[in-house]
Amino acid sequence: NGKEVPHIDPDTPRKARTRTINTDPDKRHTMMLKWSDEFNEDGRKFGYGEDAKWIAHDMFQGQGHDQVYTTDPSNANTTDGRLLISMNKGRNFDTENRHRDYTSAM
Repeated sequence: NGKEVPHIDPDTPRKARTRTINTDPDKRHTMMLKWSDEFNEDGRKFGYGEDAKWIAHDMFQGQGHDQVYTTDPSNANTTDGRLLISMNKGRNFDTENRHRDYTSAM
């Protein structure tokens, strides 16, 4: 039928899937949620190919020379319906052999 298929987590509450707002004094507009993830499956991993919705990048060079961390997919997981992104102190090096004091996830 050519319509966009929303990617809604089946556990997203029905009341959270639409919202009606006033766009001006005489008009109301209903917005429909197009994508959601409730993160309610414990232990999800986000390395390349490990999850159907997300990828946590493995980047050692970073976006800028002042970045003090490298990214590692193992620093992202799910617990108790939450996405947890941790930052860990440790001796790490980027692709240009610059020392980085932390790892996190992106």
